[in-house]
Amino acid sequence: MNKKTIGLFYNLGFDTLFGYVKGFDHKNFTQDGDLIIFYDEENEFVGFNLLNASKKITSFLYNGINSDNVPLIAELGSVLKLKSGLWEQYNQEPQFLVGEINSCVHHPNSDKLSICQVNTGEKIEQIVCGAPNCDQDQKVVVATIAAIMPNLMKIVPSELRGEQSNGMLCSERELGIASDNLVKGLLILDQQQYHTGNSFWKEYYNEQN
Repeated sequence: MNKKTIGLFYNLGFDTLFGYVKGFDHKNFTQDGDLIIFYDEENEFVGFNLLNASKKITSFLYNGINSDNVPLIAELGSVLKLKSGLWEQYNQEPQFLVGEINSCVHHPNSDKLSICQVNTGEKIEQIVCGAPNCDQDQKVVVATIAAIMPNLMKIVPSELRGEQSNGMLCSERELGIASDNLVKGLLILDQQQYHTGNSFWKEYYNEQN
């Protein structure tokens, strides 16, 4: 069975929680007060908007990505009231993991790409990366296959200049993280604070609190 994911994003300024399965691709919608649910042309669920979210949700809402927010995911099942068993299929595993780069070598067919072997906890994934600061032994954020980015791009297996790539190594900008000292290239994680294979967002927000 294909891994089912939904991107969950909270906008603090508008107090709105957005959920998208495959980008902004809907033909129909239903609205019940502050909850708008979107469907595709085959009447399949593709996303939702929840207005005044902080008044409807008891779980803590982080400003930005909430796709790995386990209490929120559990609570949304009763809020959305989708057909039985549908919501429970989504986000059973974290979309964003702490990974450790075991090796990083130049791509034989590109001057700007590197081929990385990345430990994501349970497996080693090959990921092609174009960041200039990519190097061996770094801890980084891995967007896994089927993860949904803030720009609604869904991560899929790909082939870059003849080399397989199974995931994406992320920058602060790609993760939507605001920083006074924005670094060009990958977000490099603290070796002690972050643990390989764990949910990045869980450890990131623990560090912020």
